[in-house]
Amino acid sequence: MRGCRLWVERVADVVRPERPDIQWQFVLFEDPAVNAFALPGGQVGVYRGLLDMVESDDELAIVIGHEIAHIMLEHGNQRMSAEVLRAGAALAFSLQCAQ
Repeated sequence: MRGCRLWVERVADVVRPERPDIQWQFVLFEDPAVNAFALPGGQVGVYRGLLDMVESDDELAIVIGHEIAHIMLEHGNQRMSAEVLRAGAALAFSLQCAQ
């Protein structure tokens, strides 16, 4: 696992943009899932199963770059905002129906 973690960190060091406002963190999960994800604030998770599928630094860089793009475009924040709006609308509807 250490070798895989170092692989992720090495590729991430090349791919990640210099953004002083983002504290990048790349985490490897020892899980057979073929997946990666991004969280607001600069956290990127990569599953071990994904590493079993990629065959080169370039392919891993594409995946990590894709997740970085989600962070840079603030997709996580947009998604959370949409969920808050949906929850608020559902609450308002429930309160209206209860009257």
